[in-house]
Amino acid sequence: MTTKPIALVTGAAQGIGLACAEALLEQGAFVVLSDINAERVKASALRLGPSADFVVSDMSDSTAISAMFDAVEEKHGPVSILVNNAGVAIPEPFLEATEETFRKVIDINLIGVFLATQRAAKVHDHAQDRGFDRQHVVDQCGVGDSDHRLLLFIQRRHHAAYEGGFAGACAL
Repeated sequence: MTTKPIALVTGAAQGIGLACAEALLEQGAFVVLSDINAERVKASALRLGPSADFVVSDMSDSTAISAMFDAVEEKHGPVSILVNNAGVAIPEPFLEATEETFRKVIDINLIGVFLATQRAAKVHDHAQDRGFDRQHVVDQCGVGDSDHRLLLFIQRRHHAAYEGGFAGACAL
């Protein structure tokens, strides 16, 4: 176990996720990279050195998300920084989009983020026990020119499902 803050970055095998992992490493965090691409995430973590590790996870699978956190907590301790970067974009004209494709995108981009953030919030007390007074969650939202990066401090929201569903409906 490390005394450094533990950062878990999803979708970290390449691109923005890997850049986030590198930046967190530079700021003194121990970084765990997560991605569905086993070969690439392992290579990226090894390239970052001894203050990095990796875990393979599918952000569309609730069991895999739970196992991801279990593995990180067992090996390194509780997550104090979570970067929800994993996401997919499957461009299809609205009238041609299938329910299967829509559900895949929602499962990864919304439900996966919800489950990971909820799990991170549940271990917040452990982070405080280790001397870290805040837990940080960063959600990467959007692609291309419409990128938004939201830094959220964990707070207890009572209408998360309503707000998430309403935001999704408004975005259609």
